[in-house]
Amino acid sequence: MLQPKFAALIAFAISVILVIVKGLAWFFSGSSTVLASFTDSIQDSILSATNFLAIRYAMQPADDHHRYGHGKMEGIAALGQAAFILGSCIYIFLDSIRNFSNAETVEYPFMTIGVIVFAIVLNGGLVTYQKLVIKTSKSLAIEADSAHYAGDIGIHMGVIIAIVAEIYLGWTWADPAIAIVITLWLAKLALGIGKKAIDMLMDRELPEEERDIIKTIIQRTRGVMHYHDLRTHRNGPITMISFDIEVEPSLSFIDAHNIAKRAEDRLHKEYPDSEIMIHVDPSGDITDSRHKRIKKHHVK
Repeated sequence: MLQPKFAALIAFAISVILVIVKGLAWFFSGSSTVLASFTDSIQDSILSATNFLAIRYAMQPADDHHRYGHGKMEGIAALGQAAFILGSCIYIFLDSIRNFSNAETVEYPFMTIGVIVFAIVLNGGLVTYQKLVIKTSKSLAIEADSAHYAGDIGIHMGVIIAIVAEIYLGWTWADPAIAIVITLWLAKLALGIGKKAIDMLMDRELPEEERDIIKTIIQRTRGVMHYHDLRTHRNGPITMISFDIEVEPSLSFIDAHNIAKRAEDRLHKEYPDSEIMIHVDPSGDITDSRHKRIKKHHVK
């Protein structure tokens, strides 16, 4: 079942399990890195619950007040995730700095390692499933969720390294030091998620390699003489594509329509979850008032 809503529900269930297990591990160990991992799981549970609600709303069909649908709710949810993660990073960073001058031995180290290994197995399975969902749905909310759950695997490895370093090398400073590295990693992930969310909300163009695919499909459509004003963006899981094509001026209305329909059908094969708008111009006559809103008129 590769639905974004179902994937968000699974992520929430796993995050709740990890909150309980890691909370117990931190209570007994007092480790800064375990605290960092525990705090991350708390935010995971909140964010996954928020994701589930956001995706549920984003999947609603267009209505009288939202003619383009509700897909951008995914961008809003992802931006909220980024802000929440950055706030958590500040807390973990300050706690780790404090522990440099007040380093404490991690209690029950092997129990803690067992808990973290359990978390790695759960997160690994979740991320694998999320990647499959992202591949089919292109959901930004699930991509944001997957990014920080993938980061969690690295965080968990850091916890194990910190504990092993303390047991066998006596490096009590390794615990807060690795916690700081974890914090920087999380901050980087948060900034990346935030950028993608803002790109969606600001209707940023698709990556150039994807635009090249669209351009090639248009150019190779029989009957299309030229094209211009290609505009693309993502609205949640939906890819929005609009452009003008130029056709032979002497064609009948139905023949011109069939060419546009042919281009649309070919694009839908590459982008099944897309909304495509094609304007037909007679070759050589591309005057259109809406072109004035584009910085470079008639760009390809």
